[in-house]
Amino acid sequence: MLQIKRWGHCIILIAIAVELILWPSLENLIGCGMTLICWIIFSKIGLNETTIKEHIFSWLVFLSMSLYRILPLLATLLECHSIGYNFVNPIETYLGETCLFLISALAFYLATNQKKALTSLKIRLYKCGFYDRVSDNTIWCLGILGLIIRFYLMSTHIQIGDIIGKALSGFTFFQYAPIMLFFHLYIK
Repeated sequence: MLQIKRWGHCIILIAIAVELILWPSLENLIGCGMTLICWIIFSKIGLNETTIKEHIFSWLVFLSMSLYRILPLLATLLECHSIGYNFVNPIETYLGETCLFLISALAFYLATNQKKALTSLKIRLYKCGFYDRVSDNTIWCLGILGLIIRFYLMSTHIQIGDIIGKALSGFTFFQYAPIMLFFHLYIK
């Protein structure tokens, strides 16, 4: 892991220097700042062998979120473009993505590090039945509900002002709930 961190630091710092030398602008500075912040946080809490071994699935999600914010600088440099190439609102995008990443990194850190506060929270959630196994019928109902919402959203084509549609779209992922039934061993 130490080699990956060293090489990553070198590559990111060189890419930032090249970016700011070739295309000096406020947008590119903020984009490079986003990349640097995301890399530093990922290298501190994401590049940890114990975390990878014990929390592989959440680590893969965190890796995906990190690469989503780190790779654009490297990819646009390879294409000989600035990081803000073809962006309409680059500053707002970079600041928003940085905030989203910070919140996601905090959630990942809290989920993968066993602290006493987290343990007491888990105990309270366990007593409330939060970790109880959901019945197969409930999973099928969630899947059907997700499909109904998906069909509803496909049948309406309102682009602006569809508050109900936007609120319901958050529940479309329920359509995938029955997939869990294939993994009975892991959801006990």
